[in-house]
Amino acid sequence: PLSEYYSLFSKYETKAYFETAYTREDSKDIIFFLKDYINIGDAMLDMGCGTGSLLYSFKLQGYSDITGVDPSESNVHFIKNNLGISAYVGSIGDDYLDLGKTFKLITLKSVLEHISCLDKAMKQLCEYLAHDGYIFLEVPDICAWRYGNDLYQQFSVEHLNYFTKQSLDIFMKRFGFSCVKYQLRENIFGSWSLWKKANCC
Repeated sequence: PLSEYYSLFSKYETKAYFETAYTREDSKDIIFFLKDYINIGDAMLDMGCGTGSLLYSFKLQGYSDITGVDPSESNVHFIKNNLGISAYVGSIGDDYLDLGKTFKLITLKSVLEHISCLDKAMKQLCEYLAHDGYIFLEVPDICAWRYGNDLYQQFSVEHLNYFTKQSLDIFMKRFGFSCVKYQLRENIFGSWSLWKKANCC
């Protein structure tokens, strides 16, 4: 089971994944990408938050209503005790986790490619999303692969899904979302996109 794999054998742990210059700059760029659509007081949920680098960047920018969910107990412990941010152990697509509220923004940074049942995951996300909410996605995008020579990581055994702008459009529209912003990211062989909720089921 994937949830057991990521909770027991996750390589996305320890400070090495939190304090790199790349993760700091990447997180700042994501916040800049989102800044026209969210406000300081909005509730934000990071699913598959890892060691909390994106959450911490939001905190440094003045956001206080931030929450993380990750299958790794070690990561959740680090986020709660070292960053002072609310976090829960859980996996998207698993049994519903009651977080006690809905969120204006849900971020999934390098998460969807790891999910075995995308339909179930999206239905769960809809339960967490406010009626006027947004979902941010960072996913591998095969249209960006032409910009690099080393594609080894793109064929990780953990990657179950691959995307293009067209495939994301088809998938997200099935759940009542429309794309409000999209950017191909050549440096990560992927894309960033922001999706507006309309009639989420």
